[in-house]
Amino acid sequence: MHTAALAHTVRAGHRWIELSDGRVTVYGVCPPDPFQRCRIEHRLACLAQRLPDMG
Repeated sequence: MHTAALAHTVRAGHRWIELSDGRVTVYGVCPPDPFQRCRIEHRLACLAQRLPDMG
């Protein structure tokens, strides 16, 4: 099961947008659609790992 975050809540450079052909790409600009969903890196969601410096 995949859970997708709202893209505007994920910092640019950490958003993985799924393309129409099933591939994903890093999306570095703010998405204009507030309902667009994205995948995020495993290390940002995994409780067993420390978060990277997001500053």
